[in-house]
Amino acid sequence: MTALLQKSNALTMSETTTLLGLLPCDCRRLVRVLMLCLCLALTKLYYRVLFLVPSVKQRMIAAISEKTHMNESSLKAEDWQDTLNTWQAFTATCHMFIQDLYTKVQPDSVAYDADVVSLDGTPRRLLDFASHDRPLFDEFAHIAADFDKEADFLTVYIEEAHPSDGWAFKNNISVKRHCRTEDRIAAARVLAQRTRQFPIVVDSMSDDANIAYGAFFERLYVIYNGKIAYAGGRGPRGYSLDQVKDWLQRYTNNNTVFVN
Repeated sequence: MTALLQKSNALTMSETTTLLGLLPCDCRRLVRVLMLCLCLALTKLYYRVLFLVPSVKQRMIAAISEKTHMNESSLKAEDWQDTLNTWQAFTATCHMFIQDLYTKVQPDSVAYDADVVSLDGTPRRLLDFASHDRPLFDEFAHIAADFDKEADFLTVYIEEAHPSDGWAFKNNISVKRHCRTEDRIAAARVLAQRTRQFPIVVDSMSDDANIAYGAFFERLYVIYNGKIAYAGGRGPRGYSLDQVKDWLQRYTNNNTVFVN
C-alpha cells in the first residue's frame, strides 16, 4: 500500500511539474508560492495537533532546539516554544521559503555585488570588502579569530528575523521591524557592540542582498575571486559553522578552493 501511494504521489508531482512548465514564468512562481503556503499550513496544523500531547511536545521541542541551535543561545525553550504555531511564525516561514524563489546565487556562480550600507550611513557594495585571492566569509563569524589571516569576514545585517512587533521571543533583544535605513543601522550597532572582530554592514531597504542570497533567516557564504565557493543551507536549520570551518581549514592547508 505504501509503495502504491509513493508511486501515485510521484506521478502526481510529475504531472504537476509538466503543467507548471506550460505556464508563464510569473504564473509558475505564483503556483509554487500557493503550493508552498498550503504545505506550510498543513505542517503547522500537524505540529499544533502533536503539541496537544505534553510528552510528544517535549521531545519535539528538544529536537527543534538542537536542530536550530537554540540550545546554544541564551534563550530558554519557554521563551520561544509557544510561538512556533502562531500566525506570525507561519508568515515569517512563508516569507523565508518564498524568498528562495528569487535567490540569484548558487555554488560556483558569480557572486552578486549587492547594495549595502556601512554603519556610518555610507552606501557600499558587498564585494568592496573582499581582497583579491582571499575568501570573503559572509555572515556571523564565530571563527573569525582563527582564520583572520586567511579570509576577510563580513556580516550583512538584513531584516530582523524576530522583531518585537512580529514573530517575537520572550526575553530577547527588542527590535522592531525596520522602516528606514536608520532603523537597520541602529539595530546593527547593537550587534557591533558584541562583535568587534570584523566589519558589519546593513542591507539596503530594498533587501538587495537578502533576496539575492536567500539570506532570511540567516545564511553562510564564502565568496572567492568573485564567485560563490560555499553556499550554506537556509538557517537556522541549515546553518553550519562546522562546514565553513572545514572549508577554510582545507583552503588554508592546501591553498585550494573547494566548491560546495
